Amino acid sequence: MKIHHKLLGVTLPIALVALLMGSYATFHLSRQALHQIAQRWLETRLDEAISVIHRQETFLRMYGITNIHAGTHKAQYDARQEVSAIQIGERGYVYILDLKGKLLFHPNAELIGSSMEQTPWFSLIQQQKKGKLNYTWQGEKHLAMFDFFEPWGWFIVATDPYNEIYGSLNKTRDYLLSMALWGSILISLFIIVMTRNIFNPLQLLVKGAEMVKKGELDIEIPVKSNDEMGNLTRIFNAMAQELKKNLETLQSSEQQLHYLNSQLLTAQEDERKRISTELHDEVGQSLTVMKLKMIMMEEGLAPENHAIKKEYEEMVQYIDMTIENVRRLCRDLTPTVITDLGLAAALMWLIENMEHHFDISADIDLSNVDEILSLERQLLVYRIFQESLSNAMKHARATRLELAATQSRHQLIFSIKDNGKGFDMGRVRCRNFEERGLGLATMQERARMLGGNMEIETRPGYGTRLQFTVPVDKGSKHGNL
Repeated sequence: MKIHHKLLGVTLPIALVALLMGSYATFHLSRQALHQIAQRWLETRLDEAISVIHRQETFLRMYGITNIHAGTHKAQYDARQEVSAIQIGERGYVYILDLKGKLLFHPNAELIGSSMEQTPWFSLIQQQKKGKLNYTWQGEKHLAMFDFFEPWGWFIVATDPYNEIYGSLNKTRDYLLSMALWGSILISLFIIVMTRNIFNPLQLLVKGAEMVKKGELDIEIPVKSNDEMGNLTRIFNAMAQELKKNLETLQSSEQQLHYLNSQLLTAQEDERKRISTELHDEVGQSLTVMKLKMIMMEEGLAPENHAIKKEYEEMVQYIDMTIENVRRLCRDLTPTVITDLGLAAALMWLIENMEHHFDISADIDLSNVDEILSLERQLLVYRIFQESLSNAMKHARATRLELAATQSRHQLIFSIKDNGKGFDMGRVRCRNFEERGLGLATMQERARMLGGNMEIETRPGYGTRLQFTVPVDKGSKHGNL
């Protein structure tokens, strides 16, 4: 998942939840405020009703006619008339109950005389005498404030339906919800636009980094702002240009190094040829002359000089052995068998020579390579095989070798596989140049001179497999070297 989507996934729910919680809190606090206002309003109207009733009762006591039934009845009637004039909104009202729950006064004249004794809320009024009441009347919730007027044994109740108390708030609830919905949409769009404006330059930087990873360094990302992202884009462009310059310098140095390496290897082969020729022409001929001189001196000795003749014979044998070693050294320096018999025969001779000195066996499949490669290429291939087989004998201690050459449409594929102890290629690469040795580097350089590449598969305890390719020019009998 992209970081842009992750950020939206985090910020959008938080913003929406915060907006919804804010709307809910606004609605809830408004409801509480209205509830308190309604309660105070009902208390005020209740106090007004109590004041009216108290004034009538005070009038009776003032004139000492509290025991006169007609006077009391007239005072209570007047009190009910004044209470009926008290307004509580459009639907609120005040009603009066006696101690047994009988309705003494109600705006609805049909209910006067009805008993509320069995209702749950009347028992609460009887117990508390004064307080707040939430009750349901005729299927509608009401809020009420009540008080007890002891001289007459009346319960005075000021009430108003919930629908009137919270009517305006309930009407605004849908408005608040719609505002929250539209606010959520606007906030979402704002967050989406802002995150895109923030992350579009970052996405360009990511694409630029991917191009740099692929080696496409001719890149310049447009700078669209002067903030941190703009500075980061400028730095990235500068880094890409600097990397391009460094890469070009490195490639130039690498080309020069490859050229020097190839010249060094060519000079090495030339020097080997020169040394081989001098060994053959100078040392070899000198040893041959020395041998002939020794034979002639031996023949000139008297027959009775058996001990001296034996010494001469041993000297001739030693000279023969030295001549053979010089010839072997000449063949190692410059394998003339390649020129005489071809690459396959030269490799066969190399294997046979190793089998003679080491306990090793080999399977060889190198047919048709002589007709495909030029002599120069055959010599390079021979040197790679020579170095690889030397490593297998000296370092890997292999006892089994497999040498093969296969041809595809445009290249030869050579492989050398041994059953030696193998090695950790990663550790070899991490070594210092002085500790790494020149064997692998020389083989890789010769493979590069052939126009191909070399791969090595190995791990400790599982042997080593070396494979290198040589491109073949179909228009030439001996390749393209």
